[in-house]
Amino acid sequence: MEQLPKPVAEVHRPSVSWWPVFLQGEVNIEDVRKKGFSPYVHIGGLVVPAVPNERLVYLFLINWSEGKGFFYEAIDSNGAS
Repeated sequence: MEQLPKPVAEVHRPSVSWWPVFLQGEVNIEDVRKKGFSPYVHIGGLVVPAVPNERLVYLFLINWSEGKGFFYEAIDSNGAS
């Protein structure tokens, strides 16, 4: 994966103190990998069936060797292309 889908390419900091700095703002895939994390994206189903162009987009960042990971979700109002 070279580029993240637009809805998860920029992460808004959750209101938790343990959220890592490298996952705030624009996410740089190369930096994520240098820190030992593998990025995965899942584009989910409809958010609300009555609004067919909105989809949930999930970003998973897993560091398999350290046994930890993070996930972030966002809504794509354009159908998650």
